[in-house]
Amino acid sequence: MPKNVPATKFTEVKALDRISHVVHEMKCLFRLISQDEFGIDGEIEVVTPKPDGEGFQTSGGIIKVQAKSVRVTSRRMTAGLCHARSD
Repeated sequence: MPKNVPATKFTEVKALDRISHVVHEMKCLFRLISQDEFGIDGEIEVVTPKPDGEGFQTSGGIIKVQAKSVRVTSRRMTAGLCHARSD
């Protein structure tokens, strides 16, 4: 039996790709957990420069990520973050 794929799934996948790209630019790690289930979609592991300046180390901080897809009716940017309101 074919699996139903809502149109918003493609927006969600695109958002996770963008999140991954931004996290890697920040020199942190992004791990995708699952794109086919509800709940947490990925994790960001916080990475900091080593004190000796030779590479990086994990800090022990983990940020859980859940991508959402909504129709945006207004948007504003504040300090590099996008705040959106949907109907």
